[in-house]
Amino acid sequence: MLKKFLALAVITLSPVLAHSQVATSTTAHMKALWVGGEFSLFNPDYDANVPLTGIGVYADYDLRHKISAEGEARFLGVLRNEDGNETQKDYLIGPRYTPLHWRGFSPYAKLMVGGVSIRYPYNVHTESYFAYAPGGGIDYRIMDRLSVRADYEYQFLPGAPNIPNRPNHGLNPRGFSFGVAYRVW
Repeated sequence: MLKKFLALAVITLSPVLAHSQVATSTTAHMKALWVGGEFSLFNPDYDANVPLTGIGVYADYDLRHKISAEGEARFLGVLRNEDGNETQKDYLIGPRYTPLHWRGFSPYAKLMVGGVSIRYPYNVHTESYFAYAPGGGIDYRIMDRLSVRADYEYQFLPGAPNIPNRPNHGLNPRGFSFGVAYRVW
């Protein structure tokens, strides 16, 4: 009877014992959520003489190795009273591809889609547009949970400016952002 009990115990517990001997992979991808803030300097395209500065927030969530989802909200023209009180607000989301990680540096490319709201100078017109924006940049991890970023984005607003009695030729706001992010998990 004791032999049967020991045989049953060995058979039952062997998968547990075997599992406990397996080391975790050092190449396994761990999911992470990064949340950050940024300062931006953009050329709004409708008034190239007056760049718009502003602040924004962004989040990156790793979906798979090298692929993540990014969302951003940017508020240009809100830091100070810009010339003519013009503003631009961006709400974009899309995939991000990071081909490599080398000594803390992580270059990436992204393609964002979403909405952009523009208040033109001197309150001439306010309108919201569909936008798509390819871009890219580089993240540098300065600590395990802290990174800095430099980012460039070129936006396409095909339905702009949509001002009565003006031609609709589309607008291409573009600019740089510099930010800091914290890894939540």
